[in-house]
Amino acid sequence: MRVNSRVLVVEHEADDPIHLMGTWMDGVDLTVYADLSDLVPDACNDMVVDEHGNAYVGSFPPAADPDGVIVLVRPDGSAEIAARDVRFPNGCVIADGGRTGCVATGSIGVATQ
Repeated sequence: MRVNSRVLVVEHEADDPIHLMGTWMDGVDLTVYADLSDLVPDACNDMVVDEHGNAYVGSFPPAADPDGVIVLVRPDGSAEIAARDVRFPNGCVIADGGRTGCVATGSIGVATQ
């Protein structure tokens, strides 16, 4: 995903902090854009970015406890929980001119707004 000419990617490796990484379009080195480890207890999955540069990152909860979160990461790198208890969030999109966020819930096959 691109924010202000930056490419954003979710990085998470076992036992490492969860980061949203960013690099400028002409660069190759990734730097930390936002540290999500205090907000996401598990791994991260999908991400979508709105027209204002806000990134919404879904968690990747374990099958035994599939309730996850959606984290809002603002263009300045600040982050907060935008939604809790989302059943295995997978496939986020921004619709209706940015007024509606839709999330497919992977474990039960339902899309919610």
